[in-house]
Amino acid sequence: MHTTAAAAARPGDNAAVAMKSVVADPDRYDWEGDLPLERPFAETVIYELHVRGFTRHPSSGVAIEKRGTYAGLIEKIPYLKDLGVTAVELLPVFQFDRAGRARPGRRTTGATSRFRSSRRITRTARARSRSRVLDEFRDMVKALHRAGIEVILDVVFNHTTEGGADGPTLCYRGLANDVYYILEKDKSRYADYTGCGNTLNANQPIVRRLIQDSLRYWVTQMHVDGFRFDLASILSRDEDGRPLPNPPVLWDIEIGSAAGRHQADRRGVGCRRTLSGGKLHRRRAGRSGTAGSATTCGASSEATTARCPASPRGSWAAPTSTATRSARPSKASTS
Repeated sequence: MHTTAAAAARPGDNAAVAMKSVVADPDRYDWEGDLPLERPFAETVIYELHVRGFTRHPSSGVAIEKRGTYAGLIEKIPYLKDLGVTAVELLPVFQFDRAGRARPGRRTTGATSRFRSSRRITRTARARSRSRVLDEFRDMVKALHRAGIEVILDVVFNHTTEGGADGPTLCYRGLANDVYYILEKDKSRYADYTGCGNTLNANQPIVRRLIQDSLRYWVTQMHVDGFRFDLASILSRDEDGRPLPNPPVLWDIEIGSAAGRHQADRRGVGCRRTLSGGKLHRRRAGRSGTAGSATTCGASSEATTARCPASPRGSWAAPTSTATRSARPSKASTS
């Protein structure tokens, strides 16, 4: 069942068609010794691509039954190797509403209408079994790592698909609207710093924990090597929308990386942020009309990039009073 924004915005109980979660055993998958590649960032060549768009067309050369899927991307590894690519940056792989923010007669690729940067990744998998979907993604990561290619995810923690006042109620709006979103002073309207109808309250403690948990999951359970944070400047705003000189959520990521460099009993996640030109930028290039593009790190770029120091083992730490779990070191790109 594909939940649409229109259905979720209707009055009354929508439990019958609402999205559901599935409990999966995270330890069942055999990673066969897969470990982070930890290539120096200065030697990294990143190819940005949309999994479905990159493999769906017949010209991709991918077998028909695998086109537009994670399995299809595996077939393109020799092509990526021939180009000299050392890392793929995957445009949103998360569950999204195809009709949510699309113009009339068009469909969206999910860049601006995902439900959240979460664990729902069914759109580009062949399997219909929800647990098997996770394994297909893991198979892709493992194959890329074996070929010497790292995996970076494009993540969005600046807004959600619930949009503005006329948007659907899918999750956060119904749970604690004034906790998850930045509101105007009168609390009757959403503060729209993103241009997408709402702004996630990223430096609120509960939301900070949500972001940490999401990053930790993708690193520990899915072996992702890093992240690109869409419209990352939003992460610097406080609960009233004002820019902070030292945003707590960014320190959460920073300190998580620092802890990983000093403790060797568990795995750490996080990244040292290095700002390009002293600013954070929102990158729009490549969002539509192209299946992928390559960038050599170290060259002049509109995007702000960063990577944490190599550390095979460590522990996740964050400046909060809540307990945290282990994760792996990662690298990140903010734009």
